[in-house]
Amino acid sequence: MPNESINVNYSSVKDWGNGFEGEIYITNNGDRNLDSWDLEFDLANEITGIWDAQIIGNDNGSYTIKHESWNREIKSGETITINFVSNGSNNTPQNFEIDGSTFDSPSSYDSIYSFSNPNIGSDLSLGQSYQGRATFYDAANPTGGRGNSGYDIPYGNLAGITAINNIQWNGSSASGAFLLVSGPRQREGAAPIVVQVSDLLYERADGLDLSAEAFARVADPVDGVVNIDYELIGPGDDFQTPYGYTIGQGIVAEGIPESNPWYGAVRLNNHRYPIESIDLLTEGGGTVPLKRGSDNRFTIENGAIYGAQDLLVTDIFGQQVTLYDIDIANGSSADIVTGQQFSLI
Repeated sequence: MPNESINVNYSSVKDWGNGFEGEIYITNNGDRNLDSWDLEFDLANEITGIWDAQIIGNDNGSYTIKHESWNREIKSGETITINFVSNGSNNTPQNFEIDGSTFDSPSSYDSIYSFSNPNIGSDLSLGQSYQGRATFYDAANPTGGRGNSGYDIPYGNLAGITAINNIQWNGSSASGAFLLVSGPRQREGAAPIVVQVSDLLYERADGLDLSAEAFARVADPVDGVVNIDYELIGPGDDFQTPYGYTIGQGIVAEGIPESNPWYGAVRLNNHRYPIESIDLLTEGGGTVPLKRGSDNRFTIENGAIYGAQDLLVTDIFGQQVTLYDIDIANGSSADIVTGQQFSLI
């Protein structure tokens, strides 16, 4: 048995001579949850009915069964039962072997609200896998607006967005980050999905609140709360973002309608990696930092800004690109597709 903290036991429930009912107990004695499990065993009889599991293989009495949606996850300290009926004499299943994915984060409805988590830091890193809980929300709901990142994602592209927990949101620094996400469907063979951070999951300190469309690609929506793995990635140039551009077209500067010469403002999207800072380049070769707001808007309020400006943009890994001739004070909502992009790391 691959996981020594998982115990599998069996008992006979009824025997009517030409058939019997048996019960399998699976107990998680470990300190981590077991998710998306399957169980193999040998039985010389034909199973004619089973409850709380599905038979997915039978090779001459070597059975493989898997969870149902309601018992996909076996929490630490929990025992689940599976009943079956079989023809013939009352034989005992042999050679139990169970497999699945283990998680530190419990997927329970009474624990999806948390404002601190000592196990994760605020900075996203490449090559690091994070675990947490995933829920979902109606990203198309007009009362939700554009999300805390301010991105106006087209309705048909909502399967590509997510909100991120209140720690890794990091004052909107995670806005625009691309995450590779795996859930129960991926543990059963589906390809991972890529989502872009467009909102803040205010009430939880781990995991993601996926759009309903994205959640359906990683789990059955009836599950409601599931365990996921996710990691920061840098998409290739041909990747089309939910915003509608490809990464290869470069960083997109969104115009802010309220901007004016005394309130210069800009929001960036379509960047390969999250943005650390934006500085305005002065004619004398100096820089003036723009202030980042909680809505992912960068502003400068020192007055009298006229015409196009050059902006020095730094990502969270220290890479820099210069965006030329960006008018941050003209009150326009138009996008500027810059052609400038961070390199793949």
